[in-house]
Amino acid sequence: ADTPELMQTMPSPWSRIWRRSLFLDSGVRYPARIWYEDLCTSVKLLALAKSAAFVPDILYYYVDRTNSITRNTNTARNAELFTAFDNLLGWYRENGLFERYYNELSRLAVDHVLLAASVRVLRVDPQSELLDRFQGYVQAQFPDYMENPYLQTLSRSHKLILRLLRQRKYRTVRMLSDIDLLPSSVRYRLLTINQEARNDEFLEIKEVTQASINGTYYILCYLQDTPKLKNLVHTLVID
Repeated sequence: ADTPELMQTMPSPWSRIWRRSLFLDSGVRYPARIWYEDLCTSVKLLALAKSAAFVPDILYYYVDRTNSITRNTNTARNAELFTAFDNLLGWYRENGLFERYYNELSRLAVDHVLLAASVRVLRVDPQSELLDRFQGYVQAQFPDYMENPYLQTLSRSHKLILRLLRQRKYRTVRMLSDIDLLPSSVRYRLLTINQEARNDEFLEIKEVTQASINGTYYILCYLQDTPKLKNLVHTLVID
């Protein structure tokens, strides 16, 4: 409770060793059969814990499954995020902790609702009605979320994605996520050779196309209105 910054860490249960009494004394439980059950549980326990310690030992081996939530193409199930967040925020309000941890909860909403969930849905269905619902939900729960000082710690790429999502430039965000899926060597060349993209000086990536022909990557990236150029067109070919 004295280190609220811990609430900004990943809520995944595999990264935690909880004291059993936290569950017994508080009645907090992982809800069954819903997505994001870790989000509405771990963040409660962090507020209740009196101390925290780091365990350097490797006690868990992460399994990257093809049917995991992050890879699941059933976009409708992302709506369960609203249930999880309602549960979480309701618990904080009922226990008189909402105002105390307002900024931390607001940042969580940005990270998990606006950023992570939006990108996850965009990769499958850029026309999904959930995209506007995500924005509306965060705005309703935290009307001043853009003034949250924790947003200053967002990475430059996340600040850009947040800005584009607020402008509802969903196609652009999808293109950015496509860049993230490129092989690391290709992505590195794309962002280092193209100085405007690297410095985050563009307003919008209008389109990204990519192809691999006989082992050669061809990437065409349209950039709009950098400080020095208008409608810059950048082409990158990597053998």
